[in-house]
Amino acid sequence: LPLAFIPDTWTASIQHREYRLALWSAATVAFSILACCTFWIATGWVDGESAAIFAAVVGSLFAGVDDPLPTYRNFYKIILLVIAVNGIYMFGILPRVTTLEMLIAALMPAFVLFGWMSARPATARAGTFLAIFTSVQLALNSSYTGDFASFANGSVSLFFGVVLTAIVSGIVRLSVSEWVAERLLSSNWKTLATVTEGRTWQQSVAIASLMQHRLTLLSAR
Repeated sequence: LPLAFIPDTWTASIQHREYRLALWSAATVAFSILACCTFWIATGWVDGESAAIFAAVVGSLFAGVDDPLPTYRNFYKIILLVIAVNGIYMFGILPRVTTLEMLIAALMPAFVLFGWMSARPATARAGTFLAIFTSVQLALNSSYTGDFASFANGSVSLFFGVVLTAIVSGIVRLSVSEWVAERLLSSNWKTLATVTEGRTWQQSVAIASLMQHRLTLLSAR
């Protein structure tokens, strides 16, 4: 039987773009950064700028998640693990390191483990976050400058930035999955109406590609 749509290698894949959701997600990150900066300036916290930086990083990483609260709850465990690993390195291992070779040997077990976790689909997100935030928090210099007050301030700032971003995201992006699903359905209905009325100039393969991508996004929700 002849196919309804003949595959055309010259036709580019057409994907659905949700600009309102992108703008909403960007606004959520902006609100989180402003909240951290407001608290930092109002309290005169020395390491408060780190909270705003982590709010920007974490908020951008989770900007595409429809329901951010469960994701942030799992992320708290990773942050606590990062703080624990950094504490062990800062005050238990790094003070005894005197050469570059010793530093490589000391860092190898943790980062090989993080790399192995990143390569496995089941633990890829956790391994990637552990590698990123452990590296940032260690902030290695040419010489050892371990200071517990600075370490504690940085750890609190990291956790505070993540918590405040989670609170803002939970308030601003509440029930976004249902809203996105409704818009995907509405978009496909409008496309079908446009096709049946003969008011479209797009090729059949392009329309099919667009609608299939919408259905894929809808099935994930």
